[in-house]
Amino acid sequence: MKAHGAIHYQWINNVLVSVSEGDLNAEGADEVGREFAALMAAKPQAEWAALSLNQRSQSLLTPQAIEPLRAFLGYAAAQGMRHSANVNASSVQDAIAETLFDGMGIEQRVFHDLEAAVSWLQDCGYSLSLSDLGQLLSRDSAE
Repeated sequence: MKAHGAIHYQWINNVLVSVSEGDLNAEGADEVGREFAALMAAKPQAEWAALSLNQRSQSLLTPQAIEPLRAFLGYAAAQGMRHSANVNASSVQDAIAETLFDGMGIEQRVFHDLEAAVSWLQDCGYSLSLSDLGQLLSRDSAE
């Protein structure tokens, strides 16, 4: 089957920011995992956080994508991911995030407000501000 959905990544200091696009199927999850593995070679610190921007209500997962993404998150934890802030548009996305992170050893929080997510990551000791996200967010809103 053809890959559907995508996740675009960018390191901002010690935070890996991702923007989800469309419904991710198992093949799309496999592509995301390969891209993520390459990003680990460029990680700026041994311990880091993730900020996932899933603010488009159509950004969901097919059931077949859950296990590949859980494997990817296990790898992320082994590579130093300690915290994850997920900014979601819907309660369905919230439930998916809870399922994905369950038992991963990553402190994960769900937000519906970007400012609150960034503030939490700052409180956890990560170097990120709303102004750091400006270009990434303007690209996302233009799509």
